[in-house]
Formats: sequence, C-alpha cells, structure tokens
Amino acid sequence: MFIKAVVPAVVLALGASLSAQVSHSHISTIQTSNEAGEITAYDAVSGRYFVTNPGNGRLDVFTASPSGQLSFVTSISLIGSPNSVAVSNGLVAVAVQGGNPQANGFVQFFNASSASASGAPVMVGALPDMVTFTPDGQKVLTANEGQADEDTGLNNPEGSVSIIDVTSRVVTTASFAPWNSQKSQLQAAGVRLSNVNGITLAQDVEPEYVAVNAAGTTAFVTLQENNAIAEIDIATATVSAIRPLGEKDHSLPGNGFDPSNQDGVAGNFQNFPILGLYMPDAVTTFTVGGVEFLATANEGDSRDPYQGFEDETRGTILEDDFSLDTEDPTPDTGLYTSTQLNSNSMLGRLKFATSDYDIARGDTDQDGDVDQLYSFGSRSFTIWTTSGTKVFDSGDEFEREMLASGLWQESRSDDKGPEPESITFGVVGSTPLLFIGLERTHAVLIYDVSDPQAPVLADTIYVEGESGVGARSPEGLQFIPAADNATGQDLLAVTSELDGALSLFAIHPEASITVVGVGCPSAQPVTLTSNTPRLGTTWDLNASSVEQIAPFCFFWFGDQVHAPAVDLEALLGMTGCFSYCNGTLGAFSRTVTSTGSSSMAVSVPNNPALLRFELSVQVTSASVHTNTGWSASNGLIGVVGN
Repeated sequence: MFIKAVVPAVVLALGASLSAQVSHSHISTIQTSNEAGEITAYDAVSGRYFVTNPGNGRLDVFTASPSGQLSFVTSISLIGSPNSVAVSNGLVAVAVQGGNPQANGFVQFFNASSASASGAPVMVGALPDMVTFTPDGQKVLTANEGQADEDTGLNNPEGSVSIIDVTSRVVTTASFAPWNSQKSQLQAAGVRLSNVNGITLAQDVEPEYVAVNAAGTTAFVTLQENNAIAEIDIATATVSAIRPLGEKDHSLPGNGFDPSNQDGVAGNFQNFPILGLYMPDAVTTFTVGGVEFLATANEGDSRDPYQGFEDETRGTILEDDFSLDTEDPTPDTGLYTSTQLNSNSMLGRLKFATSDYDIARGDTDQDGDVDQLYSFGSRSFTIWTTSGTKVFDSGDEFEREMLASGLWQESRSDDKGPEPESITFGVVGSTPLLFIGLERTHAVLIYDVSDPQAPVLADTIYVEGESGVGARSPEGLQFIPAADNATGQDLLAVTSELDGALSLFAIHPEASITVVGVGCPSAQPVTLTSNTPRLGTTWDLNASSVEQIAPFCFFWFGDQVHAPAVDLEALLGMTGCFSYCNGTLGAFSRTVTSTGSSSMAVSVPNNPALLRFELSVQVTSASVHTNTGWSASNGLIGVVGN
C-alpha cells in the first residue's frame, strides 16, 4: 500500500551515496537478415532504432515493444555503403562513403517516422566515417577520414570535418590545410605525422570521431592514427587547435600489460619501459558538477595495410630493421635488451609502432639509434579536460577485469589487448556513467564517473554471452533514458558488428540502504536494519534492542525523510529522540516475538516503475528509559533496485 504513494528523488538531495550502484539485465537481441550491422541511432518520437548495414548498403529499422522485444520494421536503400547514423528531432542523418574510399562521400537525410527521404543527398568530404548532430539539432557534422588508397598510398585525400546546416542543407568545411605550415612544430610537440610521399598535414590527419560540447559551439575530433584531438569552431568552420595526447608509460605501477600471446600465461601482467600511444577511436563529452570533460576509448590503430605507410613491426624483427640502443644482459643507456625483444614470451610478439615519425621520435638522444619504443593503443579509457589535460586513465583495469571475469583473450595480448573502441555517456538515477565497448572481448564496461578523477568500475556486460546469439565486437553504443522509450527503463543499445546484432540492456540503479541518524541516543536506542529492496521480493525490516517490556513496536513508513531530523521532544515529549521519516502513511504494529527484537516483511511489487524509488522507515517501541515511555530507532532509506 505505502509503496505506491512513495515519491522518488528526495534522498539524493541529502547526499546519500549511490556510487557504483548499478546493475543490468538483457532484454532482447535481434539480428539483421545478413548478420551485418555497425552503428545504431534511436529516435524517441517514433521509438525506432536505425542500424547501418554496410553489407547491403542499407539502413535497417527496428522497433521495440513496451517489454523491450525488438522487431524488424523496414530497410532503407542508400546510395552507398553507410559508415554512421545519427538522429535528432525525428530527422535521420546517414554518413555514406563514395564509390571508392578516396572519393567524396554524402549525408542522406530521412524522416524517422516514415523512413522517407528528406531532401537530396548532401556531398561532404572523403570517407565520412562518423556523423553527429549538435545538441540543438540545427547542424550535422561528419568526420571525413580521407584515407590513402591501399595499393599505392599515393591517392590520399585530405581529412576534414563537414558541417551541414540542417535547414538550408548548405555545407561548410573545416579544413586542416591552414595548418600545413605548422607540420614540423606539431611533430615536435607529439602529433604523429608522417613524411611519406611528401604528404601535407591535411592529407595525413584522419578524423575518426566527433563529439560536440553541450553548448553546441565546439567539436572535438579524434585523429586516431595521429594520436591527437582537434578542436573545431563550429560557427566559423575552422580548426582552432590540434592537441597531441602524449603516451602511456607502461613501466609505471598500475599500467602493466601482457605483451605476449605465447608466454603460456593468461594475464601475465608486467611493466616494461614502453610508451603506449593512446590513439583513441570514439570520444564523448559529459558534464559532472557543472564541469565538462572529454572521455576517449583508446583503441590504437596502425596504417600497415597501406603502401608506403607500413608502421608496425614485431619485437623479434626490430633489430633486423632498425638500429636499437639495446645491451645485454643489463642495459646501461638502452631501455631494452636483445633478449627481451627476441623472446616470444616477453616482447618478441608485441607489435611496435615504427613509422618514420616513431623511429625519429624514439631516437631521444639524437645519436642515430632508437632509444624509446612505442606500442599501439593504451588498453584503457581516459578522461580529459576540454583543453586536453589528462584527468584520469583506467590503467590496466580493463585487462585485469577481463581476466577476473573469464573473458580474457590471450590471442590479443600481442596486438592491442581488448581494444576499447566505443564510448558513450548516460545518467541512471543520479549516477553519471560511462559505457565503454571492448571490441575483442565482446564486452561493455560501465564506470561510475561521479568523481571524474576517480571513476569506479560499476558493472560488466558480457554482450556475446548474454545476447543469446553470440553477438561479438560491440561497435556502436547508445544510451537511451527511461523517459525516451516505451519500456520505462534506462537502456543501452549495443550493435555488434561481427553478427549484425542489435541488443538492448536495461541499466538499473542497484538497490541500496542508507542509515539515517541514531534515533534516541540519550535512551536505549533501537537499531533498525534491513536487506536491500528489490523488485519482486520483500523488504525485510529488523528492529533490535527493543525493550522486553514493549508488547508492540511500530514501523513508520513515509514518502520522504526529514532533513534536518525533527526533534520529537516538542511533538511527543520524547526527550533526545528524533524523527527520520514523515510518517504520513501511518504505522504498522508488530508484537515483539522474541527478546528485544521484532521484524516485518514488506512486499515489493515486480513493477519497473518502482526502480529508483526511495522508501523511508523508522521504528518506535515502548521504553522505560524515556519520560513518555517510547523510544525511536534510526531511520532507513531503501532505494529499490532490480
């Protein structure tokens, strides 16, 4: 009875901590007919999910019932292979590459509710790899990667960012060409730029992913192969900054990794003096405490398939191809030994970054040999300020969590580990969360970022195992708030590219209990404890230290907690006692059935609408230690979870 009348969101204002208190459940998974699909965008108005299908050049459309069961609606034919999709205000934007990757691509627009075209395709730069709207839905941005051709490496279009005015469909281009003259300065600063074939900076940068700030004024673009982030002024369509991201020092505690897939030990974490290039794929913006941050999924990527751009070499081959500063058995001036590099159980299998830039930069003392070696990716996610200062890095926690969860992939140790590729942000209850997709271990990690300087790993979704279809390689993630979908639950939509699967996971705030106050500290205080309330179970309340003289005790239920506590002396003459729930819903009496204790079980309906509701309760009992003959317990706040 009392549960239906409870109102949510009262306790959090009092400072109750729900840090890392989330869980998840799989709702449904559906596959495209050809088992191909990469990126998902959701439209709250029509309740439709739009999934890019590069396998057949289509956009597949799905919908979900109130229970979350997915079903196919239709497919939309496109003029080319889709790379990305985004939705805003009922308008769908699809990034479609040209006839070959070096040609200009397009953005096609569709009405979400009818799947009909909305105007003609709009031409953008070469290989639009990602598309997004500004928060107000007035502009569309594409990251145009501009990759060179694999066969010769000579046909190399410029990377760029296209900005489309949604109303007029006019395109402006943020070009990197004005930065060409600063190439050498940026190289010295740490931007990984090549000199192959005499290419310009604009040809060398490869925009991978775009995130827009909350104000809609600035875009942050990952330049993955260049280990940098570019800042774009949207109003003027100009590149206002190119910031190197630096490297992760794998010699430091907490930054260990397993560099070999042939050492016979799963999770053989070690520290080596290797610097990992962050090289992020996805980036997202998020705000906590009024401060905006960036978060990156640091996958790492090489250009090895491209003629002339080959840039990865295994440890066992390094000394054959390059002059290294190595000495045995103990290095004096070098960081590595030949034994380490030539042993497949140590560094022999690891793929090192060996572009012309990496080799030149690695000669730290300019004596003609390579002192410092670099690897691809950092096997982590990182939080940055919007000006590029590192706030937090997850260190080796990804790989340690995969090992502990039984999801370890030893075959990936010598490559880039679990390969964090996708990242998105959402708020569940009042807890800000980051979701990071791990491509090679088919999992999504959920971090509580209430404190951006000290995020907490809150939950792990094993997409492959939980999907029911073995969905592998989570490529696209989208958080969907409870208010925006028919299930009434916070959802994470996951697209797994190797199986063309769209999966929905409900993200639940975990059940929690907060103790409020101490009741009657001047008397013999009654202590109230309980389990955590969950849907479809009972909330078991237990009062102890109830005086034997009491024939009854009363459990008082309220829809909010008093803040500050109400002094019961003025109301009931209970000196030194305090009320911690308002008691508007009355009391339920229970006879003391054993010495000094009493209990009560309250049914919690299996209704998702009750998730996050905060229930308050307090006990009073007869007492010989107060003037009025009554004593009160502490209060309890129970947050309903799944």
